[in-house]
Amino acid sequence: MPLWLIILIIVAIIIAIYFMFFYSTAAGAGPSWGINTVKLSIAPTSVTCGTNTNFVCTIDTKGWAANSIARNFKVELYDDELNDDLLATYMSVSGSTPGLNPIPITGSVLYNWANTHTFNLTCDSNCYVDGPAGNSGESDPKIYAEFTVLHGTPRPSKESARVQINCVKA
Repeated sequence: MPLWLIILIIVAIIIAIYFMFFYSTAAGAGPSWGINTVKLSIAPTSVTCGTNTNFVCTIDTKGWAANSIARNFKVELYDDELNDDLLATYMSVSGSTPGLNPIPITGSVLYNWANTHTFNLTCDSNCYVDGPAGNSGESDPKIYAEFTVLHGTPRPSKESARVQINCVKA
């Protein structure tokens, strides 16, 4: 066997060992937290402009964890357009107790968690959807929620489906 072929095989083995070690230590046992569903429901879906009637936006989120350690989360509401406008945001780190508390799944080594959070949006006097963090600049935006677990690299994040809402003139 020629010497260059032996050297090539040795280099290939060294590279293979390097990648096996790198991926086994960098990836660990895989992600320790995940998000299964993020569901946004809004009621009502039409509100008269300039009234004190709210769009009640409820975000129901479910996921899994590899351990029982509680974690914090962030949930945001956006309108879906070319430049998404942030309408509302909440971070559970503002309190002393983390917002996500996993519970064991019977017969499994994994845990489940669930969270429900609610925001209120209104229609301002200009007939634009308005939230605690900003204004949409339109009267009929499609709204979505983005939920992020504040743990891991990358942090698990998932968006809900879009829900159409309308501000209507009196």
